[in-house]
Amino acid sequence: MSGEFPQQPRVVDGGRPSRRTVLAAGAAATAGAWIAPQVLSVPAAAAATVPPAPPFVAVGLSGLAFFSTDDGDVWFAATAQPATVGASSLTAVVTDGAVFVAVDNTGNAYRSTNGGVTWSPATSQPANVGATRLNAATFSGSTVVAGDGNGNVFRSLSLGATWVPATVQPLSAGVAMAAIGSDGAGQVVAVDVSGGAYLSSDDGDVWSTATTSPSALGFNTVTGVAGDGSVFVGSAVNGGSGFTVRSLDGGVTWVSTPGTNQPWTVGAGPLTAIAYSGGVFVAVDAYGLAFRSTTAGFTWAAASTQPIGGIPFNAVTGRGSVFVAVDQFGVAYRSTDGGVTWGAAARSPIFVGSDTLLGVAG
Repeated sequence: MSGEFPQQPRVVDGGRPSRRTVLAAGAAATAGAWIAPQVLSVPAAAAATVPPAPPFVAVGLSGLAFFSTDDGDVWFAATAQPATVGASSLTAVVTDGAVFVAVDNTGNAYRSTNGGVTWSPATSQPANVGATRLNAATFSGSTVVAGDGNGNVFRSLSLGATWVPATVQPLSAGVAMAAIGSDGAGQVVAVDVSGGAYLSSDDGDVWSTATTSPSALGFNTVTGVAGDGSVFVGSAVNGGSGFTVRSLDGGVTWVSTPGTNQPWTVGAGPLTAIAYSGGVFVAVDAYGLAFRSTTAGFTWAAASTQPIGGIPFNAVTGRGSVFVAVDQFGVAYRSTDGGVTWGAAARSPIFVGSDTLLGVAG
């Protein structure tokens, strides 16, 4: 799998969305027909100010960004898009709660300081210091850490404005990074597309290799990683089923969740992403389903009310008890009770100009 990114958009029906029913604005799209999205802009009053509530931001395939100020229910297109200032396919977006930073598949980064309403390029790009396709990113404290298609890591100590390579890079042998997660206290873990794992205790500057990686446990596809301050949990794939792996020592060693406790035992297909918030890990899969753990990833349960789309999820994020997941069609789903019940957004990004969404943060 070297050089591939496991969360790349999944193409169905010859490259266009399959004929599925998508809900938005309280009405169902006509089954069996593809409805072209309308491009709706944010009201002028909102465009001139920082959004009134902590936003969620989603980014996607065409270099476009979208934001919501009501916990992911109604979405607007950014008024100054990353694509208009050079962005290609945006693969990930992260936030420290004030600044959003998105990265793309050409090694560049883009910033928004007003909740995703407008975007500008980094003043000194990661590509200028050697980055190729940036696949994953995280905030570690006030430092942005991003990994690229050659297995290298780049850092920004200026909230995404300027970038430098890590002083000691992961020994990934050129294998692309798949995911990066932080515990919020300086410890950062990265996993590559072959199941290798790497760790840093200084906000991503100096890296070492895990002594026991997920690949040693038979998991060569790890699609996401998230930390709660004491444990890191990775979403993994083995065949057509969803698994998780855990590290209790900051990413040094990894163990498989016991077989009878794995997400696949409660219906999970291949897991595509994972997030942590408010004491809960939430993982999403390639069938548009969601699963949760309140035991630091040791046991898992299916959401009691699942998302209804049936389309592969590409990303999930959480803030407090709110989780937002985005799928390959540009549809957003949300849970306001820690991942127990889910519903479609009242107006998803697809209805304001989005195509495939690859990242979400809030």
